Order: sequence, then structure tokens, then C-alpha cells
Amino acid sequence: MARAVLALDESNEEANNILKAASAASGVSTNVDESQIKAELNSIAIEVQTALNSEDFPEAERLIRQYMEKHSGIPGSEKILKDVQVARRKFNENKIWEQENLVQAEKAAKQVESASRRKKLQVVALVVAVVAVVVVVKMLTGNAPPLDQMEQVNIDDMIQLKKGNSSAADAYKGRWVTANGLVKTEYRGKVTVLGLKSSDGALGTLTAFSGFECHVGSDQKEIAKNLAADELVKIGGKLDGWTSFLSAQTAIIKPCDLYYP
Repeated sequence: MARAVLALDESNEEANNILKAASAASGVSTNVDESQIKAELNSIAIEVQTALNSEDFPEAERLIRQYMEKHSGIPGSEKILKDVQVARRKFNENKIWEQENLVQAEKAAKQVESASRRKKLQVVALVVAVVAVVVVVKMLTGNAPPLDQMEQVNIDDMIQLKKGNSSAADAYKGRWVTANGLVKTEYRGKVTVLGLKSSDGALGTLTAFSGFECHVGSDQKEIAKNLAADELVKIGGKLDGWTSFLSAQTAIIKPCDLYYP
């Protein structure tokens, strides 16, 4: 019966070794009934193998040592104990190897993340430099006032003003304004920027499509194309008018420049 149970997995080296060790007990000569000792060893061998399959090595070693204390000098039991200790050592070595591989993988991932962060910072620095050059050029040509001389407005407040007092909102037409917001979409140099409140739905689903439409110049179209959705930006330009669609209100900022707050 023990041989049939242990032979279910012929590729299991520990099972085969334990079966052989249990069979080796047949040469022991004691006053106790020999067949009973062999039967007990076979039974212990099955329990040991079950513990090994569950990776419970302390239990496997406890079982065979308990048997050896009861029946000392049984060659098969010594072989089983040795096989248990070998299996435990191999298991521990594999765990150490897996842990080392995990540490190396985490280290490699951190290196990749660090390199990606440096690259992103370089791109941001380049974008800032380009924007700075454009601002200086426009200041020299007189196309737009400096950013700090533009009127700071809140996109969400402007949308609410347009809905509640359209004439007051229209009075901003022709003014140079600047505002912070979150990028929603970009299409052919037109960047839709939402207010910080409306972007999270605080003002309702339809209101979330209301915002400022920033019409950038040809010198900033590449920058606009690389903007990510929900990226925080500062815009500055002339409020050229309003458009409406259903309950959505959009202020047209043209010309318009992109900045990073």
C-alpha cells in the first residue's frame, strides 16, 4: 500500500528515496516483530512525504526523528532523515535565489524609473526654456504684455459669471488674462483647459466641458501636442470672446501662450 501511494509521483526524487530507505529496513533484526517495524516505517515515510509536499520541513523532520527515537539503528530511517535535510537545504537555497532575483529586479526597476524621471525633467527644462524665449520675443515685439501684467482670473468663476451675468462676462472681451487649469484636449493648436473645480465634476457633468480654449501660435504647437490630459498648466492671452453649446460655456483665448505654473 505504501509503495502504491509513494509511486503516484515517479518523478519525485524525495518520494523514491524515502521508499528505498523504508525498504532498506528489511535487513534489521530485533526482538520486535520485523514486519511491524517495516509497516510503521512505511507509514511514517508517507507522512514525511506529505509534509515535504506541503513544504513543512520541520514537521517532516520531527516525524522521522520521533520514529528513530522509538526504533534506533534502522538504516532506512537514517536515509529518510538525510533526504529530508537535503530537501530542506535545497528549498532554502531556492528561496535565497528567488529573493536575490527579486532584489535585483527591484533595483533594475528603480534605475529605469530614475532614468525616466531625469529624462522627463530634461524635457520640462527644455520646454520652459523654449517658452521663456517665446515670451521674451513677444515682449520685444509688443504682441502681448508681460505675464505679470495680465489680469489673473479663475476659470471656474468666469464660467459661473458667464452663466449668471453674461454681459459682465462679455465685458472681459479684449482683456489680457491669465489662469491656471487642467488640460482636457488638444486639437490643431487649440488647447481646452478646464477649471480646477469643474475638472473633478464639482460643478456638474455638462459644466465639466466648459473652460478656456487656448489658441497657441505656431511656435507652441509642438508643445501643445505633447501636453497630457489633466496636466496642470498656466495660460495667458487675450480673451477674444465666448462660445456656447448647450450649457457649456467656452472662453476663446486668442492669441494664447502656455506656461507652467
